[in-house]
Amino acid sequence: MNSMYGVLGSAGCRFHDTRLASSITLRGHEIMMETGTFIEQLGFDVIYGDTDSTFVWLKNCQSLEEANTKGKMLEEQINQHWQQKISAEFDLPSLLEIEYETCFKHFFMPTLRGSDSGSKKRYAGLKETSQGHEIVFKGLESVRSDWTELARSFNKPYLKKCLANKA
Repeated sequence: MNSMYGVLGSAGCRFHDTRLASSITLRGHEIMMETGTFIEQLGFDVIYGDTDSTFVWLKNCQSLEEANTKGKMLEEQINQHWQQKISAEFDLPSLLEIEYETCFKHFFMPTLRGSDSGSKKRYAGLKETSQGHEIVFKGLESVRSDWTELARSFNKPYLKKCLANKA
């Protein structure tokens, strides 16, 4: 749906219609909201969700293996939920699929000013790999091209130090 949004939202597309792009965004939002509610009904806390991702806090995991097992279980149950729902409501097979991507051992997502919710697609996380630890940056000043070199040169090492000290 996201790729269709990009095409249909572009004035250069033969089938350009802002209503179609808006409809795709709205439906994606509804799907992720229902997915978040479903995850919470399973007893997990949803930290953040948007049109193409959901972050879940897997409390009390003692190992990466346990977290990965829970992540895969959530993937299966969410996909099964959508298969059943689409089949029951529309008598169609579901083409929706969520994929468990990664587990962050430590995670930082700044909140929006005056809010308790995370800011869209801005986070840093420490994940375990076969080569050790890897720090992932998304949307923060350390990786944004519209921020100064000074901001990037300060923020990236600072966040690395903060997350690495938690390892």
